Order: sequence, then structure tokens, then C-alpha cells
Amino acid sequence: MSKKPGAPVLETIDEYGNATLTLNRPEVHNAFDPDMVRALTLALESLSRDNTVRAVVIAGAGPSFCAGADIAHMRKSAQFTKMQNHKAAGESARMFHALHALNKPTVAAVHGAVRGGGCGIVAACDIAIATRTATFRLSEVKIGVIPAMISPYVI
Repeated sequence: MSKKPGAPVLETIDEYGNATLTLNRPEVHNAFDPDMVRALTLALESLSRDNTVRAVVIAGAGPSFCAGADIAHMRKSAQFTKMQNHKAAGESARMFHALHALNKPTVAAVHGAVRGGGCGIVAACDIAIATRTATFRLSEVKIGVIPAMISPYVI
């Protein structure tokens, strides 16, 4: 994947085979947009095939782990066709499944705010380690959105 600072997901692999995928959109609290969903999915699928990788850590850049879905993108998607929204939902589902089904141990290294889909990322990991100041919310229910995509992992 990428080590470029502007990439939506940064990937590093240390000498022991521990990979770290860092969600890298700190200006929006690492909220998912289609580019981040795609980048994270591709990185997870690549790490799954890499026999030198022993474990995968998911982290977040900046003050928050992950704010879930990008509200600006969600507003745009209200104008999408049913087919476009179905495709986007499928891509998000593929991302969560790739994380949950990864053939290596996964660890969520959590700090700061974790909202909506960010809770799904944490729940899809095998282990979660959080700072004492981490906060978790499924806040989308306040605006009438059911967290259906992440519910299988949260349960």
C-alpha cells in the first residue's frame, strides 16, 4: 500500500512482520470516503496474501481513531441512484469482511473518538486496545440511520 503522507491509508511493516495500517484522514477524524474504503480493502487483501506478515494493527492518525462514514460524502450519496448506493454499500461491506476474515491476528489500537463505522472496524478486529480517553458511539441512530452494516461485527 502506501507510505505517502497524503494517502488515505498508510501501511508499514516492521522487521518482525507486524503490519500497521493507519487511517490517514485526520482532518475529518479519519471518516470513510470511497477512497479510504478502497485503500483499506486493498491493503487488507494484500496483507492476507503476504506470508511474511504475522499480525495487523489498525490505527488512526490525528486526534481520533475513526469517525465512521464521511458526512459530506453521505450528503452527496443522497443524490446517487439506487445502483450507485448499492455498489457503495457493497464496497463498505467488502472492507469490513476483509478485516473480520483476515487470516492473521488483527488489533485495533484505539484512541480518541470512535463513531459509527469506526466502531465496526474495532468490532471486526480480533483484539481492541483503547486508551482511557477513547469514546465509542453509534451516533447515527440520532439521525435515524441504523448501523446495519456493522451490526454483525458489533454483536
